[in-house]
Amino acid sequence: MFRILKKKDGYILAWVVCIFLVVAILSSVAVTVSITTIQSTKSQHNQQQVYYTAKSVAGAMVEYIKANAENTQLIDSLTSNQGRGSIPNMGDYTVDVKYVSPRKMKITVTADFRGESDTVSVYLIQPPAPSGILPTDNVLYLNGDSSGIGQCILNGNLYIDGNFSLSQGSKINGFAVVKGATTMSGAGSTTAGLFSYGNVNLLAGSSVSGDIYTKGDLKMNGNATVHGSVYADGSLDMLNGQINKNAVLGKNAYFAGGANLMGPLLYTVDFSTGCGTVSNFVFGSVTKTSDFTPIEDGPYSAPALPIIRPPTYAEMPELYSPVVINNKTISKSGKITSAVVSQLNQMQWGSIITIDATAGDINLLLENTALNLSNGIDIEVISDGTHNVFIYMTGSSSISVNSNEYIGMDVRSSSPRLYIIGDGEQTISLNNNSELDACVYMPLGTISASGSPLETYKFVGSCIVKHANITSNVMFHYSKPDIDSTPLDRLQSDSGQGAWVIESWDNK
Repeated sequence: MFRILKKKDGYILAWVVCIFLVVAILSSVAVTVSITTIQSTKSQHNQQQVYYTAKSVAGAMVEYIKANAENTQLIDSLTSNQGRGSIPNMGDYTVDVKYVSPRKMKITVTADFRGESDTVSVYLIQPPAPSGILPTDNVLYLNGDSSGIGQCILNGNLYIDGNFSLSQGSKINGFAVVKGATTMSGAGSTTAGLFSYGNVNLLAGSSVSGDIYTKGDLKMNGNATVHGSVYADGSLDMLNGQINKNAVLGKNAYFAGGANLMGPLLYTVDFSTGCGTVSNFVFGSVTKTSDFTPIEDGPYSAPALPIIRPPTYAEMPELYSPVVINNKTISKSGKITSAVVSQLNQMQWGSIITIDATAGDINLLLENTALNLSNGIDIEVISDGTHNVFIYMTGSSSISVNSNEYIGMDVRSSSPRLYIIGDGEQTISLNNNSELDACVYMPLGTISASGSPLETYKFVGSCIVKHANITSNVMFHYSKPDIDSTPLDRLQSDSGQGAWVIESWDNK
């Protein structure tokens, strides 16, 4: 009996030990699973957090680039330097911005947070403008009003970001686009065609050789003439004058005196005359319609003009060393200092200085310096047809082309490969009998032109400035610059606020 009990006690002890071991193992497994679950949850959280950090930084960088798209110096700094930072409770990050092509940019952000790492990339593109005004397609593009335009002849298109007043017999042998109101007065004052965002007044013998498009009203008096048709979102008020073709109006038509519309009239609101009947003034059909489509202004819109600054010392150190003139030739980039200007003015009267761009681009810098020559010097650019000369103006710099002086291509009136680029209120003055052949880009600057030309024209090329002071019946002649692969290439993109848009995201 004792043996049996003893044997049973042994079984009980064995079962107790087994149960204890099972419970211990299960408890250990439960603790391990719990710890693993907690660690896994933390890891997943950290993985999510590091991804959100990377994407948030990338998104912020996109908005920063959009907001500063016109600041080329800042954008260039972003593309040449890696950015680093840290966000409390969100981790550390690095940012790399690189150009994939001239109009495509890649932003890569790598974030680290509590042992986890993730990378997010975003591609930005600048799509080309489907329509609109390219500034360099104009002989004169004014980034302001036309208050300084006196007697002149412009052979080429004209764009004015403001009001336009033409008188004194001045001629625009090209199409004019005006962001404000337009007033033309005086016999001989003419344009080849006109698009005006504001009201148009044609007075005292002025004329438009082609069509008029206006988002406002058109008023004609004093034997003014439109040789084409009139399209107006507003009304037509003809006290005198003649329209040789048709008129399409978004509002009213009024005729009086010696007004003549040779073609049909289409109006929307009301028709009236000062005297007589409709047949006394309109020699085509007269139709009132409710089906009127306002003028599409997309083809006449223009981009915001970016400020283009000179390359920095880090980008182009040779630009900050004084220019060297050997045998009256400049063949390397450099800075035009006051000492260099003095050297030029000490040369023999009528000397020809050659800037040789046959082997590569030449970059020159005017920094708070006046390039004012006084000895009849010609500065001529020679090129192999692909390379250019860039003169950057910064600070209080100015260029004066004076009596018997010429700056431009060695073959005069050819397509300019000389670019003058200003980043502020710099000035260019064409005085006495002188000539400048160039593509001028100074969206905050001023060009002044007076006196007789050196040969036929006072200026040949394309001039983009804020103000123009033109008198003495001088002639500007358009010559199309090739802006591909130049600092002005960005004008060919749809600017707005920089026109950068997101093309795609990539998790790598």
